[in-house]
Amino acid sequence: MVAADAGTADLLKHMVRLVEARRKRPGGGCHKLVTVFSPRGGVGVTTLAINLAVSLKQQTGARVALVDLDLQNGEVPAFLNFRHPYSILDLVENVDNLDPVFLQATLYQHSSGVAVLPAPPMLEDSESLSGSDVAAVLKALKAQYDYVVVDTPPVLNDVV
Repeated sequence: MVAADAGTADLLKHMVRLVEARRKRPGGGCHKLVTVFSPRGGVGVTTLAINLAVSLKQQTGARVALVDLDLQNGEVPAFLNFRHPYSILDLVENVDNLDPVFLQATLYQHSSGVAVLPAPPMLEDSESLSGSDVAAVLKALKAQYDYVVVDTPPVLNDVV
């Protein structure tokens, strides 16, 4: 149980323990999808998703991917201080050809060891994404990575 006034470090420790405990359960295995969500914006969902992904990588040595699914205000590249020419849109446009090599080439390899899939850079580009396309991308990522951490916007819609 986590105290309501727990700091970020305590919260991250508890989340990593929870993910690891689930992984160690019989039939648990790896290849987990962890979604970070809050119904309100500005409460630190992106910060928590990034720190969770990096902590999972550091503490487990597992293959970790971070997906910025906040298609209107995706800030993961800004938080991690990088620019990348590819985004989730590139994977969706080639959803029928998501082989491991193409997948790896599309993700940004951060110095922490976490592979990052940014949101589209242009807001209007995100309008072409469907829930089934995003599901196919997440399924492909889950097959290649031990953990896929998803940063979500403060709304639930077909894509999220």
